[in-house]
Order: sequence, then structure tokens, then C-alpha cells
Amino acid sequence: MSGWVSGRCGELGYVQCSKLNDSSVIQGFSNQKAGNMALHTGESLERVMANHRRFLRCLGLEGYRLVAAYQVHGTRVAVVDGDYPGKTVTDVADLIPETDALVTREPGLALAVFTADCMPIFYYDTRTPAVGIAHAGWRGTLHEIARTTLETMTEAFGTDPAHCRIGLGPAICGKCFQVGDDLADIFSNQYPEAVRREDGGTFVDLAAVNTIILQQAGVPRNAIVSSNFCTICHSEPFFSYRATKTTGRMMGVIALRGGCGIVST
Repeated sequence: MSGWVSGRCGELGYVQCSKLNDSSVIQGFSNQKAGNMALHTGESLERVMANHRRFLRCLGLEGYRLVAAYQVHGTRVAVVDGDYPGKTVTDVADLIPETDALVTREPGLALAVFTADCMPIFYYDTRTPAVGIAHAGWRGTLHEIARTTLETMTEAFGTDPAHCRIGLGPAICGKCFQVGDDLADIFSNQYPEAVRREDGGTFVDLAAVNTIILQQAGVPRNAIVSSNFCTICHSEPFFSYRATKTTGRMMGVIALRGGCGIVST
């Protein structure tokens, strides 16, 4: 069981990591065909909510509470568990403030991030069980949100990184993510194996950097699965902010199946 696979529900498309979908967990990542998923791009709230409902229904998550955050390229991780107030995201006001990663061991909660070039990182602790999701742009990657999310799961749930499966979702790839001199020096000093220098500039592989960070945190290399989908190389199926500047966002979702958290829609 390895790799990422494409799925379709009518015209709606998505991709899933095989290692993160089993009898306990549902995970998926939308594409442009599923519509804009973000609440802050100026699209009508009604249309965005309809996109959410269609996508969740397609994954088999209809009725799950959708939990998301107002992402700020930071490293704050929210533990969303028994104390989480019982409401689903229906407006910007429902987003957890200034947070870029969510973790839970509560069935029936669908944890989500919204991206368009940044990397969604999906976590599955198979022993507890518990799940998590992180939004990792270059800032979050450099500040090791991948590690911080794991450490939060360990503190909150007793998660052992050795028993985790990780999916690195579609994001800008190492052939497309060109950086300036300042960032090039920072990444080169910390992660030289993830940096490629050419006459035309310097390029950074965020998947490679996050893989290194996760391995250093104790996750086995063979448990980390990169999608190898680039939001610029594959710009037709995916939104890309870097390519178009004004764009929608995809939604990455992960949830533990079942539980009393399921609500009617």
C-alpha cells in the first residue's frame, strides 16, 4: 500500500494517499474541479460552503464537523478534541485564530487546511489512533511546523512518531520553487541536499526539506509518502497562487471515521 491515487465523483476530482486511507481514517485533497474551498478569496460564502459539502460528501465525510483555522504561516498547533465547541465551519468567524496545524483523536471531526502552492502535511498515528494536518509554506517549513505538529500529538495523545504515516500533499515542487539569495542561503545552510543551484537561480524542494525534518523527528522514511503532484507543473488540475496571483484554494482533509461528532447538514 503506497503512493497517491486520483479519484473522481462526477466532475469533482481529488487525490488521496493510499497509506492514509483505511478502516480508521479518511483523507483527501481537492483539485480545481471541486471548486474554491477558501473563505477569504472574495467568492460568495454560499458557493464555498456548497463546495465544502460536495467534497466532504464525495469522500464519505458528509455530516462530519469541518474544523479549520485562519492560517498565518506560523507554527501554532491546535488540539481539537473533546473540548472543541460543537460547531462546523460556516464562516470566517468559525476558523480557529492564527493557527496552521490541527490534531485530534476525536472521531467525526474533519480537519482541514487550504492551500495553493504551500504543502499540506497529513498525519496518521496508527496506534492511538489520532490524525493531524499542517499547512507548510516556506516559512512554516523553515520553522519546522512538521516537527511541532508531531510533538503536539506526542504531548497530547502519547503519539510515537515511529508508528506514524505521513502524506505530503500537492504543492510547488523543487523544479518550480525558485528563491532569492537570502532564502537560498538559509535553506542551503540547513538543508543543502534539498537545494538545487542553476545559472538561472536557486530552487528549493519543500517536500525534501519536510521529509528530512520528519525523519529527524522519528518518522521512518518508508512511512513518508510524497504526492509528487506540483501545483505549477500540474496547474490545470490544481490552483496555484504563485502562477496566477489571484486564485482559489484547494482543501486537504483528514478524519477518524465515525464517532459522536457527526452532525446533520
